[in-house]
Amino acid sequence: MLGAILALTLGTMATAQASSFAPLPAPGSPKQVAKAVVQSTSIRTVPANLTPKLTQAGLVTFPNTQLGAKCVATCSWGKENAKPLVILFGDSHAYMWAPAVARAVLAAHGRLILYSSMGCVVAKLHLYGKWGNPNAYNTGCDTWRTKTIKKIQSKKPTLVLLAERTSYILSGPNTLVTDAEFRAGLTTSMTEIKRSGAKVLMLGDNPPFANYLDPTGCVAQHPKAVQQCSAPLRTSAPLWRDRHRAEASVAAANGVTFFDSTKWICGKKSCSPIIGNMVVYRDWSHISTTYSAYLSDVIGEAMRGLY
Repeated sequence: MLGAILALTLGTMATAQASSFAPLPAPGSPKQVAKAVVQSTSIRTVPANLTPKLTQAGLVTFPNTQLGAKCVATCSWGKENAKPLVILFGDSHAYMWAPAVARAVLAAHGRLILYSSMGCVVAKLHLYGKWGNPNAYNTGCDTWRTKTIKKIQSKKPTLVLLAERTSYILSGPNTLVTDAEFRAGLTTSMTEIKRSGAKVLMLGDNPPFANYLDPTGCVAQHPKAVQQCSAPLRTSAPLWRDRHRAEASVAAANGVTFFDSTKWICGKKSCSPIIGNMVVYRDWSHISTTYSAYLSDVIGEAMRGLY
């Protein structure tokens, strides 16, 4: 499914891409990123040098960059037998982190394999709703998850990174997955992945924008009041709250390292749609390719010591 969607994306962007690729920013050091995040909630006006431009934000997607140009279905970076072997596993949020992780792994002269499937969270859950058909159980995710974890076990990677959406997960019609179900499902998946012998790093989920708010479109409507388009760091609305704290506690209980993405995306109370001169989110749930690539040194620092 992911391959078909990305192939369609590549086709629709062929004219825009022509012979060039969308540029990616230089990686920010942890110190630089931390400073930019603190300052982000004070941004009121769209920077003149915003990247990508609001009118181009929809075009600067991963397949439209040199790093992601060949990433359609099964994606890998680095030489075939390069070490360390790193695997990035999860749903569209794993794909979202690929620019950062690929850069970090290549900088370490290793190999990265991305296994991602849209809507298929890491946690072993029987999901209700799928791409193109929200009123059906997603049995495809059950099959994909089981097969992919077996692949991971067989490849004996050095490190496996996990990433998933944790908000708006349904177990039935109008029924949210409970915290207990989520924790149990994530525990099961972590346990099975650890059987590969790899160390595991959980990339904590990022806060979403409630009600499917398009932050880029919002900024276009409020170019001199950018913070009107920010998302709260925490929300009490069950449908829209992320479960990165649950991910952190399950990781700790299972000897898995946890990466708190919120500290690199959000201020103390809110998440600005712009950090520095960069568009942070490409839609209500995913950070942009631009900002993901910017965080590659931050991700690299989190991975260091796990190889």
